[in-house]
Amino acid sequence: GGGKALEALALEGDPNRFPLPVPMQRKKNCDFSFAGLKTATRLMLEKHVDDAASDDETRQIRADIAASFQLSAVRHLQQRTRLALDWVAESDPSVTNLVVAGGVAANLQVRKGLGEVCEERGLPLICPPPRLCTDNGVMVAWAGLERLHLGLTEPPPSVEQVSRETADTEEILIKPRWPLGEKDPRGIVKSKGMKQKRMYPSLTLIGIHGELERIA
Repeated sequence: GGGKALEALALEGDPNRFPLPVPMQRKKNCDFSFAGLKTATRLMLEKHVDDAASDDETRQIRADIAASFQLSAVRHLQQRTRLALDWVAESDPSVTNLVVAGGVAANLQVRKGLGEVCEERGLPLICPPPRLCTDNGVMVAWAGLERLHLGLTEPPPSVEQVSRETADTEEILIKPRWPLGEKDPRGIVKSKGMKQKRMYPSLTLIGIHGELERIA
């Protein structure tokens, strides 16, 4: 995948040759965003790669920019995690470790950077083996097993619930996202209205609402 290729290329690069910004420096919350960093990286590539005199120089430029991107991304994760741990220490002092899982946990520099944060706070960092961090099916199954061991189970839907006769009247809960708990109110950012931000609903949504109103 792209993350693995980036990490491998970054090993050949100098992260200080082409400095890139750490995202969201003015935002004092725990949100993550890499949009600005990706744009800065693209502009840096466009500026320097075209001027390379050879293929070797092109690769070195790409490696240096990859290393810089990775460094800025890890620093962003570190800053957000530090703040999150500070909030947790105030609201729930019983927390005893930090778990990092998913595809991002396969990156060794991410593990190292977050390990430094945990060491500062006196907390152990717990990560799955890298081989379990790249397969969504394995990660979901592992999460399910952990919930099962804790007794956090839900009964499966009955045959009646999924039959054709009741398909239109019964609902099966599908979770596109799996919240870990209540969101800290300090991390809730009040968004401006669509008009204030010059944002407008999509034509698709307008069409759907219009059709629903017509049917009703």
